[in-house]
Amino acid sequence: MKRAVIDIGTNTILLLAAELRPDGSFDVLTDEQRIARLGKGIDAGRRFSEEAFRRAEETLSAYRHRCDELGIESVTAVGTSALRDAVNTPELAARIRTSTGIRIEVLSGEDEALWTYRGGLHGLPPHGGRDTVIDIGGGSTELVTGNAEAVTLKRSFDIGSVRLTERFLRTSPPERRDLEAARRFIDDLLPSALRAPLHGTRLSGVAGTVTTLAALRMGLAECTPAAVHGHTMTLQEVRETFESMEGMTLDELRRLPPMVPGREDIILAGMLILLAVMERYGFDAVTASGRGLRYGILLRDAARGGH
Repeated sequence: MKRAVIDIGTNTILLLAAELRPDGSFDVLTDEQRIARLGKGIDAGRRFSEEAFRRAEETLSAYRHRCDELGIESVTAVGTSALRDAVNTPELAARIRTSTGIRIEVLSGEDEALWTYRGGLHGLPPHGGRDTVIDIGGGSTELVTGNAEAVTLKRSFDIGSVRLTERFLRTSPPERRDLEAARRFIDDLLPSALRAPLHGTRLSGVAGTVTTLAALRMGLAECTPAAVHGHTMTLQEVRETFESMEGMTLDELRRLPPMVPGREDIILAGMLILLAVMERYGFDAVTASGRGLRYGILLRDAARGGH
């Protein structure tokens, strides 16, 4: 059976299409992303703009056409932080349903964390211990810890790269005082009590901040999920890369070879979040995962469908 998952994030909308086998394994048919910036301005106004509606509709219409080309039999679309926050999400969902036939399921923060964990670890080598997955989105950041049998901790924080940029990092390059204010904001929202349950776990990161960082460290000309999947970076390497980029203008960031257009203005905020989590909770390294929520939802739907 051919299934597809569309992950509608605050910044990026992703499409994963795959052909499932009866044993639960699958072959990926396509794994695509488009930066639609659906959540632009959502932190201040709690409403999607008409421009955001159009960007979402254009992207989802293109994905619907792609699914038809591939002969996809079932499409699941899930929404995350921005759709949880916006007061006019029902209007957006109705408009998308009418124009594309796609029904949007809005995930809770806990469900987003759970299926990001399942999908993020898919394809990474087991290491015999516990894992923590971090998902730095545009509007929120999820931390999930568990082992091969069960998830033991799920936390979602209203700290995201778009949200942080819109609140603090409004200049290019950002002012030193604004970077410090952003750091204080993140630190205030990360509870010290999580240090004990996260201690001794392997940290893996999904989504654009970590995958772009991995592509930069690897010297890649393009950031693709498959190329960076499994690449590990030390805390010192993350710090060094941030320090090399924090003084760059948007034009300079945009010209970095693996930078996906539309990510250059939020990459520093995402890296601030990653650094804060690693420093607060004692992680000395992070492994990039080119997978994440869309893979987790595919696994969820495959199980529900009898595969």
